[in-house]
Order: sequence, then C-alpha cells, then structure tokens
Amino acid sequence: MARWIRNCFLPTVTSGQSTGALAFFMREAFLVAGWTEFANDGDPDWTAAANVVVNEPGGANGFAVLAANGRQITDPLGRFTQTMADDRYVIALRGSTNDQNYSMWPIVEYIDASTVRVGAHGFSPYGWVDESGIAGRILNYGSAVHLSGAWVEMDAPTGNMRARMEINLSSYVECYVQPKAGLGDTTECPGSALVQLYDNADLKMTLNAYFSGNTAFFWKYADNDGFVDVAMWGELEGVPAADTYPGFVMGKTAAQTNPAYPHLYRLDMLGPQALSIRAYTSFLTRESWATDDTNNLEAQSYYRLINGSPGLLRLRQPQVVLDDTAGNGGFVRGYLPSVRFGPTTLADASPVDAQGQWWHLKNGLYVPRNGPNDPQLVTSYA
Repeated sequence: MARWIRNCFLPTVTSGQSTGALAFFMREAFLVAGWTEFANDGDPDWTAAANVVVNEPGGANGFAVLAANGRQITDPLGRFTQTMADDRYVIALRGSTNDQNYSMWPIVEYIDASTVRVGAHGFSPYGWVDESGIAGRILNYGSAVHLSGAWVEMDAPTGNMRARMEINLSSYVECYVQPKAGLGDTTECPGSALVQLYDNADLKMTLNAYFSGNTAFFWKYADNDGFVDVAMWGELEGVPAADTYPGFVMGKTAAQTNPAYPHLYRLDMLGPQALSIRAYTSFLTRESWATDDTNNLEAQSYYRLINGSPGLLRLRQPQVVLDDTAGNGGFVRGYLPSVRFGPTTLADASPVDAQGQWWHLKNGLYVPRNGPNDPQLVTSYA
C-alpha cells in the first residue's frame, strides 16, 4: 500500500498558530495513511470543532466519489458550505479499499451543499475509483491553538514502530520514535538533539507526504522558507531477524540546511535493553568520513552518471551505520527504505525519469513519485 499527499495547501493561520497547525494536519495525514492514533495528551484542540469541522465515520452517510466526476466529492447529508471553499478548508478521505481515493486536498470550489471540488495541484493522476460511504473529515484550523508540550502518538499499520509528535511553540514540531509496546521496552528516540520539523512561524504552508507500510515521509514548503523541510519515520530494510527494534526517525544534523546533503542526514534509532543510538547514512566508500560539504569524499559519488552524458542517473539506497558507541554501534545495521540519494546538481522539485518513479526534492534527496502524471511539486503557496 502506498499513499500520497501532494501539494496540500493548508488553511492560512495567524501568528502563533503555525506549529500547532502543522502537527494537527500531520496527525490527520497519518490517519489518511492507515496509521492509528494510540494516544494523545488530552489537549482538546486535536478534535475541537474549530479544527475538525465535520467528522464522518463512513457508512450510509459517508462521502462519495465517481470516476466520471474528477475532483468532485459529494456528501449525502449536504454539509458543505461556501466558507469551506473561500477559506480553503482541507478535506481528508480515508479507507482501506482504493488507495487513490484517499488523501488530503484543499476545497477550492463550492458547487452546492452536497458537492465540492478539490484542488488540481494535489489530485491523483489516476483519478477516482467509484466509491461511496467513505470515511473522512473536513478540517480547518479556526481559532484553536495547541499548548506547548501537546503531543500525539501514532501506530504504524505494520512493524514495531510508533511515531510521536510534540508541539514546541518555539517554532518546531519535535519528532520521536518508540516501539509499539511503549517505553517499557526501550528508550524513546531521540532523547536529546531533537529531530525537528520547523515551521518558522509560517502562516501559509504546503504539506506533502508519502506513506508505504510503516514508512512516513513528510516535506513541506512555506511562504517565508528558502528551503524545503523534511522528517521521516520508518524501519530499516535488510536487518537481521533478531533485530526487533529497527525503527527510526530521520532528520538533518544540527545546523545544516534542510533537506541536508545525503551525507549529513542522521537517524535516531531504537535499540534493545533501553538503548537509543544515533546512526548515519553512508555507502562506506571511503575509510574515513569528513563532516562538512566541501571535504566529504563520499559526496563525490553523488555526482556520477552512468555511461556519460546524458547517461543514466545513479540513485542509491544508502546503508545505515550505527554510531561507534561503546558496546554497540560502528557497524551497518540495515538500509534506508523508500527514499534514494543521488546527484546533488539536478533542479530542485523536478521529475527525473520517464517512468514517473522519482522526484529530485533537493540536495541529492530523491523521493517516490506517483507515476509520470503526478502533479508538479509546488514550492510556494498557491
């Protein structure tokens, strides 16, 4: 199962709300992808009527779509309003049958109380599959503001991993990973040097996400950012059967541009016996590693094309190496799932193959693309 959230323009928020709004819509994205909410801190803003304007559990009164009416969503109870289109509320559809029907989009046109049209920038290139009775929500971010320290925990649909997000009103969403059994088994990661998804007090944000099994990869653009911000949860591939804690959360190393160059990403990983450990992406092509963009010898491999120019683009699935900690670490633990690393010099937010498999996001980070007709990434709020 793979699901995409593409170019989802979030409702404009006022100053002081951006961190809470980003975490709120990320939570809703997890739900669209089939993750389940394990727990939250009890802050009423997670479900306040100013935020969750309509909560439809599905069934007889659920939303409906038809292949013949692309981008149109109907509601048998007639709960749509003109305000939802004027203020670009977000509608989220979710279920278990037709992946291409389930995502999040801004409402851009009010047709009548029973029918709206969603934005073209994020619509599936494969259109709708006829379906009714769909569960979903209509979302805003009204006047509700989460408190600093509010958190939510989301269980992955497979594997042994739980994602946790905590709101820090100093301008970022803190990202953590736990095992599904909770903290009795191992230490939450990271315990310090937080993996952060910055909002930079943004008032206009565009959310993108890719989900596959227990992988959740988020990136967002904003009105005043000069870069794209990313965070990723998942479990390593290729780990030994005895490694029952392959979960991680990935972000940039401290003080680096986001997204970082390939050799500057770090993972905070789960480990046995109440152990958390830092890990890094690598191809082990050199005996020693440098720590800056200019001198890192590994970085040279990211410029390679096969068979000359134009040749073939070389994308690589990086190995993940644990930090050299006493008694643990210093070895390859597995491989990073879903994303790839490659040449750093291609245009940002650009497709790179005719098959529609990959986007070059930025700085040599390549993320899955939803086919050759996947809508072009929009790097500024439209």
